Amino acid sequence: MALTSRAKRRLLAAAALLFLLTVLVVWGPTIWVNRPETRDAIQRYLSTAVGGTIAFDRIKLSIFPRICASVEYPRLDLPDRVTARAAEIDLCLQMLPLLRGRVTADSVHIRFPEIDLTASGMPAPAARANPADILRFLAEAAGRLKRLPESQIEMSGGRLTLSGPRGNRFEFHGVNLRWFHNGPDVQWVIEGRSDIFASLSSAGRLDTDSLKGTATLKAADVQAHRIYAWLRPEDSFLVREAQVDLDLAFQLDSAEQLNAAIRARAPT
Repeated sequence: MALTSRAKRRLLAAAALLFLLTVLVVWGPTIWVNRPETRDAIQRYLSTAVGGTIAFDRIKLSIFPRICASVEYPRLDLPDRVTARAAEIDLCLQMLPLLRGRVTADSVHIRFPEIDLTASGMPAPAARANPADILRFLAEAAGRLKRLPESQIEMSGGRLTLSGPRGNRFEFHGVNLRWFHNGPDVQWVIEGRSDIFASLSSAGRLDTDSLKGTATLKAADVQAHRIYAWLRPEDSFLVREAQVDLDLAFQLDSAEQLNAAIRARAPT
């Protein structure tokens, strides 16, 4: 049956409307999220989350199956301490705050980050560890964690370069991180490898209000002599060569009490 000219016009109008809706669904959110005020809100959120100045290229926004913004080629700068870049950061956003001009992310996924950390941004190691200094450092770290936005953060395929005061460097590859922050509760799982150990993994949780928590750290085939030389380059005492497997467990019972169990063995 041949279509009448009126039916043809209706089909053409429906096709044009469908094309327009497709363009709006695909490109409309990206155009909207790249407005200056929306970009500024996302930039403030990310800068607060990482504690530094962050810049990025274009933002892509998808609305199905969840509202997620993809920040392309982000770059982070913490003067004299950290520089970082990544291929992409995905933010899955909450809808109602976004409509009010605020950015609140349920989850963050950082893809293939490259992080350069210099020793000038780290505290100098003491000749002998003081338990009071360790607990004070943990209390200060807990205070900083409280200021971070609540979210679930995942990092995959990361690379970390740690540079010493005399130009010596360690590189960590294949760093994967899962981080969860909800109220005072912080949990994490991290794993990676390096040229100074075959594998490294850590998991733990911390209540930032009561300062109670537990953590584990496992490292296989650790080249302890290279770590000591990096930490204490001025020492006349020299460890020729030492390789060990480490298994550490920590339990923080309060701001005044930290228990640790350390097991080490030489690989066979």
